[in-house]
Amino acid sequence: SPTGSCAMLQAQLLCAIALAAGAYDMGPTYGKDYAGQDYNVTMWHSPPSASANHYQSAALACEQYCLADPTCCAWTYVPPGSPSDPERCCLKNSVPAELDAVHWTGLPPRAVTGKDNATLTPQCGTVHPVPPPPIPYPGPTSLHPTIHDFPYPGPTYLHPTIHNSPGCLHLGGWHDIAGALSYLGTHHVFQGCPASGGWHHSASTDLVHWEDRGLGPSRVPETHAGMDSYDTPCSGFVTVDDNGVPCAGFRQCESDKGVFGGKPWDVPLEIRCANDSNLTQWSDPIYLYDVFFYRALPYDPIRPWKDTDGKWYSGISVDACNATGARCNLGAELDLWVSPALRGPQAQWTRLPTPMLSTNKTYPCNTQGQCGLKLNEFVTSNYFGSVPGDPLGGKSRVFTANQGPDTGAGTAFYIGTQSNGSPLDVDWKNPNATGIIDFGTYTMARTLGSDPNQVTVPGRRVIVGWIGGPATASQSLARDLSFSPDRELLQAFVPELQSLRVAGSHTVGTGSTPPVLAGQQAEVLATFTFTPRGSLPAGDGWTPLLAKGGFGEVDVGSAGFASALASSPSGIIRRDCIDCDPLYRAVYYRRLTPVPPSLDLRYTLMSNWSNNPGNGFNKDFALYSTLADALGDNTSARWQFCNFDDVGVGAFRDCGPQGPLPRNWNSWSGRGGEASVRFAVASSAHPSPDPVLPGPTDGFGVHVHGVGGNGTEHAFLSVNPLTGQVSVGAVNQSGDCGGSTCTYTAPLLPIGAAAVTVHAILDHELIEVIFNNRTAFTFRTQPSSADAGYVSIGGTGFTSASVQTWKLESANNY
Repeated sequence: SPTGSCAMLQAQLLCAIALAAGAYDMGPTYGKDYAGQDYNVTMWHSPPSASANHYQSAALACEQYCLADPTCCAWTYVPPGSPSDPERCCLKNSVPAELDAVHWTGLPPRAVTGKDNATLTPQCGTVHPVPPPPIPYPGPTSLHPTIHDFPYPGPTYLHPTIHNSPGCLHLGGWHDIAGALSYLGTHHVFQGCPASGGWHHSASTDLVHWEDRGLGPSRVPETHAGMDSYDTPCSGFVTVDDNGVPCAGFRQCESDKGVFGGKPWDVPLEIRCANDSNLTQWSDPIYLYDVFFYRALPYDPIRPWKDTDGKWYSGISVDACNATGARCNLGAELDLWVSPALRGPQAQWTRLPTPMLSTNKTYPCNTQGQCGLKLNEFVTSNYFGSVPGDPLGGKSRVFTANQGPDTGAGTAFYIGTQSNGSPLDVDWKNPNATGIIDFGTYTMARTLGSDPNQVTVPGRRVIVGWIGGPATASQSLARDLSFSPDRELLQAFVPELQSLRVAGSHTVGTGSTPPVLAGQQAEVLATFTFTPRGSLPAGDGWTPLLAKGGFGEVDVGSAGFASALASSPSGIIRRDCIDCDPLYRAVYYRRLTPVPPSLDLRYTLMSNWSNNPGNGFNKDFALYSTLADALGDNTSARWQFCNFDDVGVGAFRDCGPQGPLPRNWNSWSGRGGEASVRFAVASSAHPSPDPVLPGPTDGFGVHVHGVGGNGTEHAFLSVNPLTGQVSVGAVNQSGDCGGSTCTYTAPLLPIGAAAVTVHAILDHELIEVIFNNRTAFTFRTQPSSADAGYVSIGGTGFTSASVQTWKLESANNY
């Protein structure tokens, strides 16, 4: 039978008699603890005036908390102690063994049966499972902590020493930038570490050297409004309230029960506010508002902000069907809530009826050819404005989010105008209005900067992301964001990284300079000029209407496009594509009905491939693989599959003769797609047959991580002037693609460029590179030897080239 003692002096004799008879210690007893089986741990903050008799009055309040909860079978009150053992009331779902401890403990009457209190009831005698404890994390050990407890995978010479890569990022799971904040001169980045039970916290005063501040916020049991969760905080935000207090916010990743009897994913938006200026101690959960959804999604929030009307706004990523209660085919959506204050008595969060942003698109087939429902909600969303260089004087605002595989990369951005609860007005026809932050393994990004309010207060905007994989994860290098005069979103490595340049290591070379041994920890800055791309002839009887890349730059405008098509004897438009699959090199679009005035066919083919009225598949138009079939309207040769409505994607998405043929689409929206395409209309009754198109060329660029300087093994950062694309990858080095050759490709921006700068930071197996301060890649490549590190110019087609290198000092993880 259990053992125990009763320390309350007024009950010593009765307690001794009861224990001698084998009874359970009903308490309240000081000096003991029914240890374990906690399902509800509530942090308490008793005033010093309550300290009499080891905070007995607080212990009695904890007992009443247990008596009022029908689930509670035992309780323990922990008086105020050290920061590692804070004051709290712990409720238990069974009766564990009673141990010695400087705590108060006891049982409610529901825990026992019989006059002698020696038998547990069926409810409390059954041991209920509780979540396993998180993997312990050692926390900070110095300004530059070692990570030997959870080392970076692979050989040591591949381990990054410039990127920040805390140990818990190597344990698997998601590692989103869960929150980011600049506060009182220190930059804070929180990255998800679910295997360790919370967010990992890194802090820096220079955006280069990062201090490990351990875990927090971390998981705690939560039972608000009937929910039942003991899970790690999901991806969220860090903001600062009206009193200047930083608060981290999120929704629980999982819960066994939802609020007010809802589904398990119906959990509230909560915040936990910092109790110290180092942002290492956090308050109990403060629940802002409950949210209900018809299906399980990440439902990530954006950082709440105070807008120009003095009100606070908060957004949560949903999908466009949340109001229907049915399965969804309408795409992603961001819903808004508004309140007079972030928290406290003045806070009254109310959902606005109109979403801030909705893609309102359908996804009938995936890229593997599996047809059915396809949903791409926003994930790890972020929102900011007042970007340096904004041609609209700070009125532009930017929404970023991950949207799954159809974006072709990680974090997408949407530029528009918005204020005080209105929808984000994105000019979908402007190619600068949407795009991708990074086309490599960079993902789940968020911003910080000179002021916590990243929306309305002008100042610096710095973006950081998660790079690598679940077990090779790191924090990206910091990048400054700005706008060009044409409102293009520009990015550049923060200038603070130049502090790592090793004195005396600077080299300058040209296209004819022999390879330079810069090492695997280096900075490379190259500049190329080249002759602008020429136009390839469309052929007799064809009039070009729209082109880019290797076909030159052509755009007759919507009115000219409509006029030329109306004058065509056959109503046939041919799309040519240099880099497409063979079946897609020339595709014939034939009108079966007149184009209605409401349909902008030019825009539909450019970046908005849709089955809107007037563009119904095999109703208003048909697609063919040959000119003869198109001219004769051979119905047996018409393509039989077509899908539509992926925001920013133009002709012909995944359409195909029998089934889907993915990744042959074009776009002028910044989404990516084929870079060298042309649309030409048949201007005669007998136009010339299919054109002869050149194949892609290798182009030119910078070779890095070379072994031996002979070019047989290296990573490349390349430009293809014919296709108007840039690419990165490796030759005879394994990496993210898992083979001997790995390549990522994206548009060379701005469109029509005749010069390019290539700026790269090499950090062992991690490489980040930015072309023309616009197109960026992050990727991993693994040289075969620690001796790899040669840098050289490679390829042909440039008119001039220069390259500079610097060796870089270590900054983190060493």
